[in-house]
Amino acid sequence: MMDFESYKRNIRLAAFAEEVYGFERDVKKSSQRQQVLFHPFWKDKIVVSRDQAGTHDWYFNPANEYDKGTLIDFIFHREDQDWQLVRERLAGYQPNPSQVFFPPSPPPSLDFEAAFRPLSDLSYLAERGLNQATLFHPFFQDRIVEERDEKGFHYWSFPLYHFDHVLGVERRNKRFKGLAPGSLKGQACWHSLLPEAFEAVEELLLCESPIDALSYHQLFPVDQGRIYLSTSGQAGHGQIAYVLRLMERYPFARLTLGFDRDKAGAFQAFRFLQAMSWQSTTNWRIVSLVMEQAVKIGIRFIPIEDGAVFLGLLSSLLKTEVDGVKTEMLEESGLFSLRLPAEAEALYTSFDMMKKALGFREKIEVHLPQGKDFNEDLSAPYSSAPD
Repeated sequence: MMDFESYKRNIRLAAFAEEVYGFERDVKKSSQRQQVLFHPFWKDKIVVSRDQAGTHDWYFNPANEYDKGTLIDFIFHREDQDWQLVRERLAGYQPNPSQVFFPPSPPPSLDFEAAFRPLSDLSYLAERGLNQATLFHPFFQDRIVEERDEKGFHYWSFPLYHFDHVLGVERRNKRFKGLAPGSLKGQACWHSLLPEAFEAVEELLLCESPIDALSYHQLFPVDQGRIYLSTSGQAGHGQIAYVLRLMERYPFARLTLGFDRDKAGAFQAFRFLQAMSWQSTTNWRIVSLVMEQAVKIGIRFIPIEDGAVFLGLLSSLLKTEVDGVKTEMLEESGLFSLRLPAEAEALYTSFDMMKKALGFREKIEVHLPQGKDFNEDLSAPYSSAPD
């Protein structure tokens, strides 16, 4: 988890004010050196600029000499000086994916491919239940390789791609699971080959690990129309943005989330829904997401006045299927808060209902394993995978 100094360096204050609190940029009064923003409901105004060292943003409110400082101060003044809410806003922030910056090409020092060797030893992967038909399917050409590091350790490796660039490697063997040194996991995913024809893709299947994605293929095989992806664990902001950019590249494809059947997997599904909410044609966005004893979802409505009625309808709908749903209006921030039980079944049920409310009935779905994950399903009695 980042500390306050890291948040100040990594989050742009103006974008945060727009995306989380509903501020709007005054284009006529803004310049390259400073940005002027106003809030249409509170009639608030702030001026944002970069400090001289270029390390973080500062702001001030012309109408209130005490309302000034860094990103942390900005949130503190809008959350009734509640430090717990300040931490929640920061921890739960998912930038608008369209604003996430990716470097145009990987640093020249990253040459992971030099160590790659064609897959020949299938022993470890066979122990995980994966057969040759899966491992050598055209989908996965050059997507599963072998490596030996400088100490002679043998790995079955999964390159992490950002389109055509390899930015890292997930390595595995019987005793190890981790990333190769220098891997830029936050900007890349493991995935199968990307077809040139955008209309040829009907589905993006996303799992937490490459092993799970391969297992999914073996359980539910297809020969075309599907791209397999993995975030190699919990997804970073850049990985979520990358997946959404692949959805833009393949506009006829739906996103299928094949995460673990636990609360961590369900929370990860909500993080993708949070990012997709910026593309919704509805008038609400998920602007913060935090899991503690409960999952706290911060929601902003445009205009704010519509929020109470809609959230009341949404919570009533959720309560028909999920126990323990709570809502509240955070008066100081203008945000609405929805609290859900931190339990896998309740979260996945709520996810399904909220994606429909956002207008994504056909665009994103969840396919849960019967056991913990799809690799476990391969060896389970109910597995129907072909030999």
